[in-house]
Amino acid sequence: MISIIICSRFSDVSTDLKENIQSTIGIEYELIVIDNSEKKYSIFQAYNEGVIRAKYPYLCFMHDDILFHKTDWGKKTVAHLENHEIGLIGIAGSHYVPRLPGAHWSSGISSCHIHHKIEGKTYVESYRYTDNHDSSLKAVIVDGLWMCTSKKVMERIRFDEITFSGFHCYDSDISLQILKLNYEVRIVFDIDIEHFSLGIRNKVWLENLFIFFKKWENELPISVFELTEFKKSEANYTNAREIIGLMRINKIGFTNFLKFWLYYIKINPPFNKANFLYSLSLLKRTII
Repeated sequence: MISIIICSRFSDVSTDLKENIQSTIGIEYELIVIDNSEKKYSIFQAYNEGVIRAKYPYLCFMHDDILFHKTDWGKKTVAHLENHEIGLIGIAGSHYVPRLPGAHWSSGISSCHIHHKIEGKTYVESYRYTDNHDSSLKAVIVDGLWMCTSKKVMERIRFDEITFSGFHCYDSDISLQILKLNYEVRIVFDIDIEHFSLGIRNKVWLENLFIFFKKWENELPISVFELTEFKKSEANYTNAREIIGLMRINKIGFTNFLKFWLYYIKINPPFNKANFLYSLSLLKRTII
């Protein structure tokens, strides 16, 4: 009942991954591996191709460097998506996307349930923005390391291979597309996945992030929770602080630093003490 779609850096995925899926999914499935060993596809193109090939009603888009820790995750996935109000699920993401560019975790208004294995060490990153214990929480965007939707939903939209290229922002963009169809996007906590790498936030990542926020600027900010103005300002600040740091690491020119700071001032004007101090702090980071 689930078509698993993977854009692989190699001609095929590992035997370990295939055996892990087979032993844990718990329902009928097919594995669609898009061979990207020769780098012919962006991930947007690869996933669109995977949707065309898929024969089952539910679609799972996932990285090739994950493993599942518990059985019957396929049954749990279908149970979530059988709720016709839900259009997309993932295991990490954000409940708020401000107008200021940033990663989905930067604002602090996020939730996550992932097992990480980095340099031989395993740790669990699991937290909820709210203190309830439901099996899922409403979100705005989910992380693309593992996300699932239905063929019915994907018949109405596509991964945006026109606006984007490469391998960044496909997850955030498809999340907002699905949200715009009036479906719910949800982060789920009943599926245990181990991830063996961290994302790369280089100059290309930054460029695609700015493209994403430019595309959706008229729709932002978007939140599934009621937030105070102070919380929104704080989210803008934490996003800006991280982006300025990454711009410095990736040696973005001073003119771009200044433009970014001025954009921050535009959408987060220093009319109160907190915003004024945030603005000064970011200016200091910009010019030093």
